[in-house]
Amino acid sequence: MKNQPLFTQNLSKWGSLQLVESREFSYLLDPAPFADGAKNARHHGFKNVWGQMKSAAEQNGFKIKKRKTKPFAESLNTRRYFDTSDFALRRKGFLIRVATDYVDDHPEDRCTLVVKENSADDFQRVLQSGLEINKPYTGETGIEENVFIDRESKLGNSLEMAKKINLEPSALGDRTLGDFGKIIPQLLELGLPTDRPLAQHMTYSYDVKPGHVVLTPSLKARIKLELWTRDQNENPFVGDLSFEVMTDHYDDMAEVHTQAEQFSSSVLGQHCTAIAFPDAARWGGSKTRMLLGLSDNAEGATGETHE
Repeated sequence: MKNQPLFTQNLSKWGSLQLVESREFSYLLDPAPFADGAKNARHHGFKNVWGQMKSAAEQNGFKIKKRKTKPFAESLNTRRYFDTSDFALRRKGFLIRVATDYVDDHPEDRCTLVVKENSADDFQRVLQSGLEINKPYTGETGIEENVFIDRESKLGNSLEMAKKINLEPSALGDRTLGDFGKIIPQLLELGLPTDRPLAQHMTYSYDVKPGHVVLTPSLKARIKLELWTRDQNENPFVGDLSFEVMTDHYDDMAEVHTQAEQFSSSVLGQHCTAIAFPDAARWGGSKTRMLLGLSDNAEGATGETHE
């Protein structure tokens, strides 16, 4: 079974995955080509990484389509991850993130709360997740498979359900578990203290979306290049190349799955090593683990997320 494509293994192990809405394939990038982290250095770095990826893709039979207008236009947001000091939420398979978009280098006055339940070894738990958004708040729900290259240079994965709520920062109070639990009540059922502010880990995210990889004549997947820094315009500590495949009919998309997995494992995994993050497997292919300082064998590393 281990020699079968990853999607075939998924279906054999978990049964129907029609509820899964997307697959995100991630590949950690070496931040060195982005020099000092300033805007011009990021721009040149993004163009260089895109060019190397495009060359490798085309040499392996994949067509890359560049966006016609402003392919390297940059977006900025901050992401704050909240957990106990010993990562109890993460160990239980939950993640809390608050993201704020920037316009002209200034933060917007609203933010997006994301609460995830995830698992690398129990997809049914995620598919049957009881996460709900408490009234009067409203938001969106998504179920996504995260795919990455593991220590054995094979594709590994995890599954997550995410609840996304756009709100005013004041609605989050003091950022205690109780404050977040007023919006996502299941957080109050984890047996953790609810009255103490959670530890916070913050990153600045710079990303560009230069174009797409054509997987089949009728389906192309958007490619995103992203850098994370610990302060605005600072040296990046990690980069990421990712592409997303929408899976409205997960069980019946063998050709798409095969092409996406081949692009990830062969083009990125074997032919883009010059731009790869050194020892990426130590972090399980996850920028979040790197931000939190959790290698893939560290306590608290349970629960995957690659954003």
